[in-house]
Amino acid sequence: MQETLWDLFLRASKLAGFCALLTIFTCIGLSNARANENYVDILFPIPEVPKSPGQSVYTVFKPSEHVYAMYLQEQSVGESWLTVAPPEQASYSTSLEYGEIKRYRIMYLEETDLGQSVEHYSSEEVVGGLSFQSPESCASCHPRQYEEWQTSTMAYSAISPTFNTLEHIGNMIQDEEGRDGRFALNNGHNESTALFCQNCHSPVAVQQNEFVTFEENKDTYGVPVAASEYLSEIASHGVSCDVCHQIETHAENVTGGIDDGAFDFLGGIANSSFSFLDLSLDENYQEIKLGPLSGEELTATPVHSAVKSDYLTSSEFCASCHDVRIDAEDSITGESFRRLENLFTEWTQSPWADASHSDNPVQEEVTCQGCHMSLFPDAPPNTYDTNLVASSSTEERRVSNHYFTGVDLPLIDFPGIDITRDRRDKLLSQAVTLDVELDEFRQTDVLLPIEVILENVGTGHNIPSGFSQERQFWIKLEVVDSNDQIVYESGYLRDSDGDGLINDEDLNNFQNMSLDSNLEVVGIEDKGYDLHDYYGEDFNYRLMEGEDKKNLGLINFGNEFIRTTHQDHEEVFSPFLADAMDNTHSLEPFKKEAFLYDVPIDRENLGFDIEYPISVKASLHFRPFPPRFLKGLVQANAEHQLNLQGMDDSLLDKNEIVDMAEKTMMVEGEFGKTIPLIGSMSPLFLFGLLVLVFLKLYFIVVSRKTLGKL
Repeated sequence: MQETLWDLFLRASKLAGFCALLTIFTCIGLSNARANENYVDILFPIPEVPKSPGQSVYTVFKPSEHVYAMYLQEQSVGESWLTVAPPEQASYSTSLEYGEIKRYRIMYLEETDLGQSVEHYSSEEVVGGLSFQSPESCASCHPRQYEEWQTSTMAYSAISPTFNTLEHIGNMIQDEEGRDGRFALNNGHNESTALFCQNCHSPVAVQQNEFVTFEENKDTYGVPVAASEYLSEIASHGVSCDVCHQIETHAENVTGGIDDGAFDFLGGIANSSFSFLDLSLDENYQEIKLGPLSGEELTATPVHSAVKSDYLTSSEFCASCHDVRIDAEDSITGESFRRLENLFTEWTQSPWADASHSDNPVQEEVTCQGCHMSLFPDAPPNTYDTNLVASSSTEERRVSNHYFTGVDLPLIDFPGIDITRDRRDKLLSQAVTLDVELDEFRQTDVLLPIEVILENVGTGHNIPSGFSQERQFWIKLEVVDSNDQIVYESGYLRDSDGDGLINDEDLNNFQNMSLDSNLEVVGIEDKGYDLHDYYGEDFNYRLMEGEDKKNLGLINFGNEFIRTTHQDHEEVFSPFLADAMDNTHSLEPFKKEAFLYDVPIDRENLGFDIEYPISVKASLHFRPFPPRFLKGLVQANAEHQLNLQGMDDSLLDKNEIVDMAEKTMMVEGEFGKTIPLIGSMSPLFLFGLLVLVFLKLYFIVVSRKTLGKL
């Protein structure tokens, strides 16, 4: 059939329409291609990511000439998109701050060659750095870890009233002395801010640049108010989940202005020498959490990206905060720095760090985590529980506890205080063995020579350790005759204020001594910085020389802050006043030490005749702080108007004394003859005694049966 003119017209019209549409779509496509090309060349890449506190990156988003309207949209992790730039703006600039994790995208309108407007969206891009979430956000998936952590001193570190008051005193002293750098961190941004301690006590606040300079806060003596008063909620959580689980490695240089070369023997491990991740998100915009397991090892539904970190499970990880050095020469040791805290170094020198050491009881390396994040002290070190890693996990595996059990107990109302106390008491009860013996070869009718023998068998470092100069760890010795007359005593406490408590009473090696708000001994200037006038009746006379030296007085293993005077080296009670750290008093692991007491038992010295048998009871005790130190902090809090929670006299009553070990023996009238009390016999001795009794009865029965047969 031949086509009519009308049919040809219709076919031509269709072809023309198709060509027209093809031309339109081609133009639109070219327009889009041109726009995308401009977007790639001009809008991205963003120059860099801020990688240090206080750093910001100024960025200008500028579209091509074809764009007549642009929006900048941003999205925090887990939030919906938000338009932050007004429409019809030809460009947009923003300052990208450190610690701000955002995903940005650009929406811009472009006019095509055909007069139509086309919307374009850029791809998502991360422009922030490191971010920290509240620990509560971790609790939904990790409830066990959260419940344990919230009772710990890690959660307490930033709000501790003792720490915040002590740092305030240090800030004030450094300010008055021109901020010589020993405690103030010069980080180039807040050069006058004392961050030396805060790097570990409140690392989130440091990373988020929350601390103000001396110049910016003149409320109290021209120095910052107590840090806990203006910390953000997240920073107030101290060493929180995101702190440890975003630390990637050991930092190349330690902070505090200390030359890394000073720590060659440690490889630079000290003074918050840790390095955070540069970015908290991976390439898929999932949050990165470092831990002992990789993502492939997890059986839980992934909420974040899990990256395995051997560093997190090493003692070196803990060392970055638990070895602390002051950048000033030690006047006693001559070292170029002062050893304020020495935990990690002590561990490296102990049998616990060496699996092959003959004194190592488990014959494998026991890291810090092997004691402080394991089932210890309820089980041997390196013993771990099995449980679900997360609430959505399908398999149980080895898990670490997050109690971080140590010797400290929060001195304010705090979650789980009873749990923390119970674990601390168990830890201390297994730390040291104690024995008491009579030196029979030296005993006379006027002298009772007693040896108290201690051995540190349950800690991976010296005891006391950490802030060891303010720890009290002492021997109490009580010698009483059969008439209950006190023959000799040392390490005792007296209820001098009649409140029925002794937690607030000082030991009696010093007397009539109090500290002012700078922790200086009141009136010491008038005495030429000489402590002799303050020696008490229980002073350790083993430290004296010549005729004054004798084996009597208090044995206290707390280390000492030392200040060089024109006379000698004298003890002070604050690191800010010291020019040396005497760390020679603490007990090293598995080094048995005997301490001698030459107790006079003659009438001339006692004023009465003793009656045998004599009871000799030796016991070991621990207390976190000397009461006079806490009283000085309470006074500083009042004078400087810090108004910190719990920083009043009630703090002293919470400074609990822990009874660690005890042993009693009886001394008869005959020289050298002792009777150990049943209550203080070791279980092994009692077991042996029962075995002997059983064998004796067995032989009697057998003998009678044998005789009966005969």
